[in-house]
Amino acid sequence: MNPPAGESDFSRLQEAQLDEMFGKDRYQVARDIEELKSDVNLADLGKEIFSVLMVLVIAAFCGELLVANRFYESEQDEPKAPSSRPRSDSPRTQVTQRGIVTPVR
Repeated sequence: MNPPAGESDFSRLQEAQLDEMFGKDRYQVARDIEELKSDVNLADLGKEIFSVLMVLVIAAFCGELLVANRFYESEQDEPKAPSSRPRSDSPRTQVTQRGIVTPVR
């Protein structure tokens, strides 16, 4: 089975054909090798910035974690005021409005 002849046509496309295939202003044409290298370097800029950006984001999250833990520890160290109401330890008792523990029937 032979492929269609159009697949082996390596002639240059005109701007009208490129506009039809990709849409107007959705492609770049490089006229020489230097322009091609420049376009490729601009495309790689996102990849180079991504790793630096990820390190900064991770550092910000770690810093926030350390600061949050520091303030959380200071709240845990403060003594708590004793409750004025007695607590019931048994599931079969209840605390009345006056703070008296009574059995539940």
